[in-house]
Amino acid sequence: MEKIKANSHYCIHFGSVKEFYEATREDNMEQLADAIYRCVHPSKKEITETAKNSSEYLSWMKSLPDFAFLLFSPNEYHKAVEEDKKRFDAVIDDLVSSIKDLADERFNAVGFMGEPTVPLIKSDFNSKIDGSVPGLKEIIQTDDVTQKLKLDSGVDIFLEYPLSTGKNGQPFRCDVILHRRDNKGNENYVIIDLKQYTEGFTPNDLTHIQNQIHYPDHLKAEKPDANVAFYFYQHIQMYNNGYFFNLIRTMDGYEEKKDRLGVYTRAYCGNLINRLNALL
Repeated sequence: MEKIKANSHYCIHFGSVKEFYEATREDNMEQLADAIYRCVHPSKKEITETAKNSSEYLSWMKSLPDFAFLLFSPNEYHKAVEEDKKRFDAVIDDLVSSIKDLADERFNAVGFMGEPTVPLIKSDFNSKIDGSVPGLKEIIQTDDVTQKLKLDSGVDIFLEYPLSTGKNGQPFRCDVILHRRDNKGNENYVIIDLKQYTEGFTPNDLTHIQNQIHYPDHLKAEKPDANVAFYFYQHIQMYNNGYFFNLIRTMDGYEEKKDRLGVYTRAYCGNLINRLNALL
């Protein structure tokens, strides 16, 4: 791990995925979070308990170990996600069953409506529960991995990389940038923004999201000969194609960037790694 200067500000750099992974293990993660904090807030003389309990600091503590695990051991990560999905499905199945049991009692209690009417209502209710209720069965799935997931060696990792553009005197910062020079000499960069949003929580003020979808343009301006892509990774959410997906698709500037901008949820970690392998 090293502190390096970029665009008159500082960020953290790792020379390999393994180095990044080791720095994010439990015994080391607080030291890394402190180092990141000093890069982002150079004027702060000390890191207070208030700072350590801030959403910014806590997000580093939670998201970076998870993403490092994905990069370093993608197959093991994917297995863990599959286990998460099994537990998740079991809970949802129990919930759906309970709702149907309650529905049976309710529909039986209104038998006075007549036989032609009651089955129709109940059938319509059950079809909605089985197939169309957001957050239940329709979008809980994981990707199928048909190849061994890996990330090639020679990958540089930058944390809180400061772009040359910004707002209110402060640079826009990228959560994670992955970089690799391929065997043809091409410089390839992938910006990853780690979101702890779920279907139940996305902030009301999304101005920063509109700024973020232009990060590839800012980095491309700094490195005009490089290939640049950008992805959001919702590393907590299991639902795919939910609210945040639709939100991104409706934002100004999405259309011209959709070939190098997208959203992945935890359940699609395999697809994300395969994409990174292809780009880097």
